[in-house]
Amino acid sequence: MRQEQEFRVNLFGHGATLQVMLKDEANLDTSSGILTNLSRSGMFLKTDHLSKRGKVFQFDLLIDKNTNICGRLHVCWNRAKTQGPYLPRGFGAQVVEFFEESDRQWFQLIEDYLTRIKLVDLCSDHLEVIPLKSHCQDAVEQFKKTGAQVLVVTDPGKKPQGILTPNDLIKQMDRPDFLSLPIRPLIQGQITKLETDDPIDAVFWGLKQNHGIAVPITEQGILVGVVTHQSLLPYWWETTAIRERRLKANLHSTIDLVAHDLRNPVNIVISANSMLKKELLSPEEYLAEGIPDIIHHNCLTLSSLIDDLLKGTSQEDEVGKTFCRQDIDFDELISQTCDQFRLTAQEKNITLSYHRTPHPIPVEVDPRRIEQVLSNLISNAVKYSHKDTNIELKLTELEDSVTLEVKDQGLGIPLSEQPFVFEKYCKISTKPTGGEQSTGLGLAISKRLIEAHGGRIHLQSVPGEGSTFTVTLPKKSWHSPCANAS
Repeated sequence: MRQEQEFRVNLFGHGATLQVMLKDEANLDTSSGILTNLSRSGMFLKTDHLSKRGKVFQFDLLIDKNTNICGRLHVCWNRAKTQGPYLPRGFGAQVVEFFEESDRQWFQLIEDYLTRIKLVDLCSDHLEVIPLKSHCQDAVEQFKKTGAQVLVVTDPGKKPQGILTPNDLIKQMDRPDFLSLPIRPLIQGQITKLETDDPIDAVFWGLKQNHGIAVPITEQGILVGVVTHQSLLPYWWETTAIRERRLKANLHSTIDLVAHDLRNPVNIVISANSMLKKELLSPEEYLAEGIPDIIHHNCLTLSSLIDDLLKGTSQEDEVGKTFCRQDIDFDELISQTCDQFRLTAQEKNITLSYHRTPHPIPVEVDPRRIEQVLSNLISNAVKYSHKDTNIELKLTELEDSVTLEVKDQGLGIPLSEQPFVFEKYCKISTKPTGGEQSTGLGLAISKRLIEAHGGRIHLQSVPGEGSTFTVTLPKKSWHSPCANAS
């Protein structure tokens, strides 16, 4: 077992504990535990039984009824020695990876707990005090004996009166009566003192006022500890690193979402232009197939997405909040979306078939968002299908809902990976057959959009035979054509 080498913020003293359920990768060893000492990559676990060394656990951390953090832990350091192949009932663990959207939740959790730390948790392990009536000789001996960087000068009631550093003594060492001088005139008496219930941010201001030396911490005026820049460094390092990590994660997430939304319409325009450039269609056929209209439609889609970006609204923030629901013919929307991808499918000689219904299928949805879902599903079907195969779309009208199936004859998805396909950034082992790019975001976005409309989406797949994605939407009426869905 190796010792983990990194700064950690001690959260033991103030209730920073959470219940956690552990399960090994083979689902053979489960236990519950208490999680403490949160940091960016590690934690301390108190468990209810001995666990084998070197194990990798799956953990399921329930924060509240709406938040569940899931991931995998690797045992990497110990707080206590134990004999044999088992860990003690408390051991350290390092985060290996997170599932679903837990990465962001995990860092938010740690940052929340860091803001609740009390000042006494940041106090230096070594508090050296010297009475106000002492002399320089006493101070020199104490500095020499303890190796302290600062002494807190207190009155008989243990209330801090100032701080004394070696530099304060050095300035007086050329005097012949140096050792017999009282320390009272030498101490830095005009210092900032903080109470234990003061906010942590006050420490930074206090250190600045005290020339970066130390900040005495008191409780009802009585000295209980001292914060130095050395003892503050782990907290500062941890919080700064977490906030930087969160900012980078949010930036990358936004970039990925924007890139994903822009890619489908761009690819359709590229395919349409390629057909003309390679003279696969004559100008007359080009017009007869309605390709200029397809290009125009997708350029408008791009413009709309760019407007969303300039407004500062990412797809993730916008889901369910700014829908503009309209009465539309779902059959017509599916047909139009299929037409957008026929050129892309033709490049792999894939047949994209959809048989129109004999009558309109009315639904009340945000057509742009539902078209985005359809584009994601059809685009994925084309990406993961072999050449010379068929992709079939089938729309069924039920009494209170409509169901759309998108069925391909592609590679299929391994059974072990199917539960995770709707998770953000999920990268399955199945690769696009034509070398196309995949961000792992399309299905996650589609699921959020469908559920925000009150619908559901699920997958059936047989490896080597293909996949079927089924979308169900309610035939529900809203009073306003443009309603807020939040």
